[in-house]
Amino acid sequence: MKKENLFFDLDGTIIDSSQGIFNSIKYVVDSYNLKMPDNKTLSSFIGPPLHDSFKRVFNVDFKTSDMYVSKYREYYSEKGLFEFSLYDGLLDVFKLLEKKYTLFITTSKPTHYAKLILDKADALKYFKDVSGSFMGKPDSSKEEVVNNVICKYSLDKNLCALIGDTRFDGEGAKISGVDFFGVSYGFGREEELKEYKPVKIFKTTKEISDYFLG
Repeated sequence: MKKENLFFDLDGTIIDSSQGIFNSIKYVVDSYNLKMPDNKTLSSFIGPPLHDSFKRVFNVDFKTSDMYVSKYREYYSEKGLFEFSLYDGLLDVFKLLEKKYTLFITTSKPTHYAKLILDKADALKYFKDVSGSFMGKPDSSKEEVVNNVICKYSLDKNLCALIGDTRFDGEGAKISGVDFFGVSYGFGREEELKEYKPVKIFKTTKEISDYFLG
């Protein structure tokens, strides 16, 4: 079925945010004299809600993970937020897609941060809305931010598609009842994406516009 609304994940789909995220985690590690995780474990922070990642990686309870998240955001809000790069060609992709589709951002990142990032990347103007978490509260799951958009604009799920790079996007799409499209140029692994039966996996940003406009 033809789609009308495209939901884009942010980290690993639109931006490579690894530098800012890793530096923010290092800030937490240094502040509390923790053991620095290896690179593979660091990469696992990208995608899921921060509280869940800190609980899992450092084996702590929610109260402690909340303390770590607050410390993380001390660095992230000042520096890490802007330590990112936009994946090549995406501004052209958005410019083409907005002519035929309504574009949304669905991210577990706080909405305020997501808007600042998109504005710096000169991409905010292409999106009707940015759905993310609220500052001061635990990060929202992917299905929550997707359903927030669907409910807010009374959208038909059959006319919506979620584009993301990790299993959290695949899970969120499945629970929300929207079609999932994966991207393999981000942080996720193609083998992992296939477990969520994506309609298609895009290997480059250009393939996204080619598919939806083809």
